[in-house]
Amino acid sequence: MIERECPCCQELFTPNKYHPEQVFCSKPGCRRASHAAANRKWRAAQRLHDPLAESQRKRRARSGRRLQLSRELSGWRRQLARQQMLLLGMLGLLAGTTCDDLAATISHCLDAGRELLRAEASLWEDVAGKLCPGFGFSEGESRDMASATC
Repeated sequence: MIERECPCCQELFTPNKYHPEQVFCSKPGCRRASHAAANRKWRAAQRLHDPLAESQRKRRARSGRRLQLSRELSGWRRQLARQQMLLLGMLGLLAGTTCDDLAATISHCLDAGRELLRAEASLWEDVAGKLCPGFGFSEGESRDMASATC
């Protein structure tokens, strides 16, 4: 057999007869060096075959976060749908209406709510006018009391 020099320990060795391409000898330290060299070679080949591996990992991480967020949002949507069903059911029971009359009852409740909000806004205008003389709303100004200053 042909003897070779081990690149790790620089000693001569005879390759295994079943693996004549053997480069490193069979000493424990040389075997570790052989495994490390094989791993380096394999990683280099992977980088050549898949140059976008890093960006693919980032994209997968982003899509994982996106999926988690959509699952959380779908939970909120289900909760909101349950609350809407609860409110509709309570409104139907309080009004004593059937499903056919419920749309008209909801429309009537929305109109009543708008009227209450308008009445509240005019009440705030009156209070602000008494507390801050010369205070008033002109056309297009906000009626938000948080933004009002004396």
